[in-house]
Amino acid sequence: MGAGALVPVASGQAVAAVEPGRPSSGASELSAEARVMSTDHGAALEAYWTEERRATAEQVELPTLTEEEAGRGEQEPAGEPGRSVRRQASPPGPRPVEDPSAVSGFGDLGQPWPYRGDEPATTIGRVYYYDATAKKNKWCSATVVDADSNRLVWTAGHCIHGGGSSKKWHQNWIFYPHYRNGVDPAYGWWYAEQLWSWSKWIDGGNYSYDFGAAVMAPKPGGQRIASVTGGQGLAWNYSKNGYVHNFGYPAEWPFNGMTLQYCFGGTWASGADVGMKCNMTGGASGGPWLGWFDGWNGWVNGNNSYKITWDPTRMFSPYYGNAVGNLYSSVQWR
Repeated sequence: MGAGALVPVASGQAVAAVEPGRPSSGASELSAEARVMSTDHGAALEAYWTEERRATAEQVELPTLTEEEAGRGEQEPAGEPGRSVRRQASPPGPRPVEDPSAVSGFGDLGQPWPYRGDEPATTIGRVYYYDATAKKNKWCSATVVDADSNRLVWTAGHCIHGGGSSKKWHQNWIFYPHYRNGVDPAYGWWYAEQLWSWSKWIDGGNYSYDFGAAVMAPKPGGQRIASVTGGQGLAWNYSKNGYVHNFGYPAEWPFNGMTLQYCFGGTWASGADVGMKCNMTGGASGGPWLGWFDGWNGWVNGNNSYKITWDPTRMFSPYYGNAVGNLYSSVQWR
């Protein structure tokens, strides 16, 4: 999570021993209403997600925790730094990248991403799903990541499952990459075959493990999502003190959720988790924190997870440690 050399977590850091948990998966199911629309999964979702349903779906409100609640997070023992293999190089030549010192405070404020038609915009989009616990249609943010399967989307755990043993896996899960003022037909829509997260999110709603992944179905002709959109890298077990570009689709004031927004700046350790200054709001849940970003591509090393009650200008992410590496290893070839 930085702009230069990759800095590993100090191996001598003293942390309390915690039970590590495990990857947890669920089938991407249809809701009862969608099931009657077609016996074919993709056709049922195409029928279900009408323009009207998408327009009336609620953006996922960013969870708001008290300092005490946030302080209950679990710190994993440090592991070896790791990164996914990038499968596509960035275009040659420089791309204008903002100078954080040029405009004081600009990086703290969500701004429209100015480039369209290439990465990172093509890799990031809106996720729509039916929240089977709340019984509502909702949406949040997500990104395509590099994987052997070329069909992996990464997001927050709360965009995959309600979090906790009394909650359910979300249903009717569908992803629209390169979203801008509506669906971009050049990139289409893709539906999930499998949903994944970490057991400590699924069983206990622990925000230190609020990350998840969806394995997307190929198109009927065999085309896979990353071959169309490109993908970002994924990194784990690096320093909490770094520098990232944070992307998402915030929809609550002062945003409207229709365009890709970004913040940028330094990150810091916040107990077991990681914080940065960013005023993005509900709808941005699951959006990627890209470290080592070159104007097109980077490595996802965090995601929009929650805010603290007394300060809406700060955003927090689970620390990407061993659990992220283990989850990625479990899903990246599926």
